[in-house]
Amino acid sequence: MTNVDSITNKFFDLKIFLQSLDVAPDLIALSEVNPKNFNQCRVLSEFCLDDYSIISSGFAEQHRRGLMLFCKRSLLLTEINLNSSFKEYIIVKLCVSNRVLNILFVYRSPNSNVGNNDLLLKLINDVLALPGETLLFGDFNFPDINWDTSSFKGNDERVENKFLDLLKDKFLIQHISHPTRFRDGQTSNILDLVISSQEFINNSIHYPPLGNSDHSILEFKLTGFCCSAMECDKKYCFDLGDYINFRNVLGVFLQT
Repeated sequence: MTNVDSITNKFFDLKIFLQSLDVAPDLIALSEVNPKNFNQCRVLSEFCLDDYSIISSGFAEQHRRGLMLFCKRSLLLTEINLNSSFKEYIIVKLCVSNRVLNILFVYRSPNSNVGNNDLLLKLINDVLALPGETLLFGDFNFPDINWDTSSFKGNDERVENKFLDLLKDKFLIQHISHPTRFRDGQTSNILDLVISSQEFINNSIHYPPLGNSDHSILEFKLTGFCCSAMECDKKYCFDLGDYINFRNVLGVFLQT
């Protein structure tokens, strides 16, 4: 998981990073895939990775930063739509080892208004109400929360305190304790969070950013959700081939 601040100039770096790993991740979550100002039409197929399908939100849409979630094709995974008006999110349900894991991937803009903040809190509550366990992650942009003490110095009506109250009330666990964003001349912050309903997160690792992004890459593993590879036998349907059209096209090609 990372914030790429435009996938267009980071996609090559992403592929190089994936090649450096001993084991390919089951999920790859990228936030802010759109550049801040863009006028060039992009299509999702430009960013395909072998053995992965892509779920996106706000990709190549004006005034959206956009999310991409790359999912191993072997996973038994379903996208969920809760019809929330919160601006940037993806929800998927993962079924593995007789367990259900509801995954919410979000991007909250640092300029998010009160209404959008309230929608985020409602969205989290709605996901928690789904049957199964819950995993939340993404760039929440809460730089002033002290995660050592799980506290925020501000009035109770601030979204940071409401967010912390929600985590406490629902017994959620926030797993990131080291800064995830670094920028010259500014204090490093924990902006990217990983939150779970149970203690099934381990081995959280921070990698350097992709390209010139200022967010580190977070890798983490889930215990109890072992995703075994799905073996598929290929069967070619030769009887469905359009051989007449093949001959016509080949004939035209040979004549030229």
